[in-house]
Amino acid sequence: MSTPADDDLTPAERRLVALLPLLRADPVPVGPDFVSRVLRVARLELLLRRAVRAVGDVGVTAAITLDVLLALRRRGGDR
Repeated sequence: MSTPADDDLTPAERRLVALLPLLRADPVPVGPDFVSRVLRVARLELLLRRAVRAVGDVGVTAAITLDVLLALRRRGGDR
């Protein structure tokens, strides 16, 4: 991976580029069950995201329905 010229980097990016080799030299040890934990959390997050999205969709549908009903009622009251 090529590194952009130092002139193109912000001070924060230059500091990050300087610190990355230190992180590569001293990797964090990983336990044997690390992968299974990450997969379990990812699956849980996927289920929760689907549930929250479904609740949001129901809320949007209810709001649209209420808006349509109120608009029909207002039109019916003009007669």
